[in-house]
Amino acid sequence: MNNFALALLTLVLLVLQSAAVPRMDIGGARANLLLVFVVFLGLYARRQQAVIAGLAIGLAADLLTIEQLGLLTASYGLAAAMVVSMREYLFRYRTTTQFVLTLFVSAALNVCWLAYRRAAYGAVEVWYESFLAMASSLYTAAWAPIMDATLLRAAGLIGMQRQRPRFR
Repeated sequence: MNNFALALLTLVLLVLQSAAVPRMDIGGARANLLLVFVVFLGLYARRQQAVIAGLAIGLAADLLTIEQLGLLTASYGLAAAMVVSMREYLFRYRTTTQFVLTLFVSAALNVCWLAYRRAAYGAVEVWYESFLAMASSLYTAAWAPIMDATLLRAAGLIGMQRQRPRFR
């Protein structure tokens, strides 16, 4: 994998996540473009590279937040590991797979982040925050097929080899 291209793409996605995504929210639900990229890497990059890239993307995101350092690093690293562990059982190139897998990973992370916010900051409106977390997961998953198709076309620039599906 081309580390320079990966860092540049991560930087572009960080800028989009912090500048453009807040303007595209729907009823308070925001897409998580970095998570879509981590799921993409988990599906198509080599195992070790995907997890390391997930940790690096999480660290870059952590440096832009006011939360505890390591929260997003661990979250994105675990998300990449989760996808890598499941990818052998999935049809990777199907848009349905990309949508459902991103929805599942996003929902799992949003529930964990909700539990963290409740533990760290005390009372939160659980029903509203839960609804917002699931709406954000759905919105994030809606971006997955679009971003995956674009990233698969640019896989050579990132330094990833596109594997062709095997038919038997």
